[in-house]
Amino acid sequence: IVPNGTTYTWTVATNPNVTGYSNEIVGLASISQTLVNNTNSSQTVIYTVTPTSGTSGNCLGSTFLVTVTVNPKPSIPNQSGSICSGTSYSFTPVNNPPVSIVPAGTLYTWTASTNTNITGQTNESLGQTNFSQTLTNIGSNDEVIIYTVTPTLSGSSSTTITPFTVTVTVYASSTLNLPANAVVCNGDNVSGLTFTSNPSGGTFTWTNSDNTIGLASSGTGNINAFNAINNGSNTITSNISVTPNVNGCVGNPSSFTIAVKPSPFVILPSNFSICNGDVTTATNFSSS
Repeated sequence: IVPNGTTYTWTVATNPNVTGYSNEIVGLASISQTLVNNTNSSQTVIYTVTPTSGTSGNCLGSTFLVTVTVNPKPSIPNQSGSICSGTSYSFTPVNNPPVSIVPAGTLYTWTASTNTNITGQTNESLGQTNFSQTLTNIGSNDEVIIYTVTPTLSGSSSTTITPFTVTVTVYASSTLNLPANAVVCNGDNVSGLTFTSNPSGGTFTWTNSDNTIGLASSGTGNINAFNAINNGSNTITSNISVTPNVNGCVGNPSSFTIAVKPSPFVILPSNFSICNGDVTTATNFSSS
């Protein structure tokens, strides 16, 4: 029985996991509050409502209860990350109130921005349990792609969930600039050998296939000056393989060679003796 002009006041049982509720001491024509569930599970808010009617507002009806179930709604902040070209970027939202609220059964769909220097990006219209894409940077600079991700609750048709963005930086594959192949002699001082990468700022590891030339078998960074060594009689050619690492992304190795020639020595004829007036035969010298 609801007489014309009936108004309502109410008190609310405390639920610390829900915000937006309050008691009401001024009679209102309807019961209305906007409630926010700050957890990832359903919460209940119970109102004790007192109806009042009569022109003087002095006819109190029996109190009744309004029990409101406040279901959780995903709330996920924007995300960002970086990957090496050709690898996968994955993100699984984790419930961490109040920063993020991820109810059980949350699924995700997304759309990708356009970047012609990146391949592998796709839109996803079927709800997925996490976000994942394998991306390749085909350009020479670091590239960015932005996804707009919409969370949905499994079995829910709600369209009021706020999407979030996932911004992924895809580092460019690094390339090397190496010294030219070198040919030196035993005992020569080989000046420092400098490596550069594109993109710049890389670090380097290198290996030396023949450590008898005076250079260590491996190292990091540029190669410091060293004295070339060849104690044999034949030229020694060593292969120097260099691997770049830019932004934590290991590039393909490239190589150059250092050839070290031996020091020549003279092969003399045997000692011999002649008499005064003898005619000597020609004496030939050779080297090795």
